Amino acid sequence: MLSAQLCGDVEHMESSLNGINDKGEIEASSPELQNDILYARLDFVLTPSLQYSVGSKLTIQADVPLDAMWLYTEDRINHMVTTNKTKVLCQPSLSINSTITSDLKLSARASYNEYYGSLYDSYGGYIMTDYRVTQRKAGDSHNTRSQTYNVELSYGNAIDAIFAGLEANYFDSRSNIMYNTNFRGSLSQIEAIKMPNRNNGYNVKCNFSTRISAAATTINLAGGYMQSWSEVLREMVLLPSAYGLITAEVGLNTRITKAIRIDYTAVYNRSISTIAHSDTSTIDLLKQRGDIDFIIAQKVICRIGAEHLLNTAISGTNRNTLFVDASLRIKHKRVEYSVEARNVLNNSVFINATNSNSMDYLYSYALRRASVVFKVRFSFK
Repeated sequence: MLSAQLCGDVEHMESSLNGINDKGEIEASSPELQNDILYARLDFVLTPSLQYSVGSKLTIQADVPLDAMWLYTEDRINHMVTTNKTKVLCQPSLSINSTITSDLKLSARASYNEYYGSLYDSYGGYIMTDYRVTQRKAGDSHNTRSQTYNVELSYGNAIDAIFAGLEANYFDSRSNIMYNTNFRGSLSQIEAIKMPNRNNGYNVKCNFSTRISAAATTINLAGGYMQSWSEVLREMVLLPSAYGLITAEVGLNTRITKAIRIDYTAVYNRSISTIAHSDTSTIDLLKQRGDIDFIIAQKVICRIGAEHLLNTAISGTNRNTLFVDASLRIKHKRVEYSVEARNVLNNSVFINATNSNSMDYLYSYALRRASVVFKVRFSFK
């Protein structure tokens, strides 16, 4: 089988940052704070495909897209190197699907991709992406070559109400651009630097769910582990870094009586970030959510819910946070009335901390105080 596709993309970006002097007047913008960029790309893609099947038990498919790409970029203010290139990209993939039994299935896929940056991956003038962050991505166009491999084993038995899955992924990505962050007080400045680098890792996930009809209960379990290695640019020095993430999740849905239903979920994450010549950052995060529904009448439901969050990267009373809410819904013919009480415990602030392979982040949110909302919904069906 052979398919063809023609795609085109033309974009133009203009931006300007202006300061304000002591008199409150807007000052003229310098060239390094302006952008006037034209971006154009044309792709003609031919995709030969080959599929081989052995009955309904095994299917193998190979796709070999050939992309004749023309790329043109022009920075009319900062006079960066104008890009005008043509290139043939080959991005093949191979997939295998096998039905081992009626309940057990196996699938595998391998692929190779090559990415050339968009308009927003290369610009010479600074722009403001946040009230504390200015950035520019001066330099050559962004080019990334990546390969991914995936294997998945799944089991599903509707009669026994048992479902399970196991999945493993591996990726390897190589890029020609690194992003360097410079700090000026509370401001951060991001700049693209031409420097080859690599990012690779793997991910393993599993899940299991079953329905216990005698107890009117559904149980869900899931877990996983992810590990990646990459390089971080610090003061123009390339440093190796690693990031690991352990996850575990449990979910429970049960009906105590015909009038009482309970939903509960708990998610645990442990993230570990390491950079050469720096301390290791470890964060444990636990998030629990429980809801109880009281079915007072056929169309009258009262719900009480609570959510608990524990973050070990936060000290003091904000390490543990508890939210409580409640609602009452009444449906009459085509109209539904509801009253919702939100943030019943009157929390005023929520603090969250996370990490990545290069940085730690701390966020603080001011919350709306306890409130009551009344809603009316109409259905015309």
